[in-house]
Amino acid sequence: MRADASPVLIDIFPAARKPENRDPDQIWREPKRATIKGAHWLANMGVGTLTESDETAFRAELARLSENGARPLVFFCEPDCWMSWNATKRALSFGLDKVVWYPADVSGWSAVDQLLEEMRPWRSTE
Repeated sequence: MRADASPVLIDIFPAARKPENRDPDQIWREPKRATIKGAHWLANMGVGTLTESDETAFRAELARLSENGARPLVFFCEPDCWMSWNATKRALSFGLDKVVWYPADVSGWSAVDQLLEEMRPWRSTE
């Protein structure tokens, strides 16, 4: 048995991507978000249908983060954001069985005075 089987927290909150056809002289700043301290922000991975490349990258990232299923994955977002529910179901469809949906979200976490940290999203492709 693993010494560290602590859960991996995964924020699925959406974030704008850099526009593909933008002027190269235009400045692009990746969005930031305050999320649960220690979480991984896998933006947009809970949309209804992922592109094939996003799904492949998401599956690989979940395998990496969960250490091939050894660590539980906890998905969350914000109130009334069903992306975390979608991502939870998607992780289960990938064959991962230690998967939890945390409906209290970032707002619920911060409401009980738990720590948040600012981060930029992980991107499957650029």
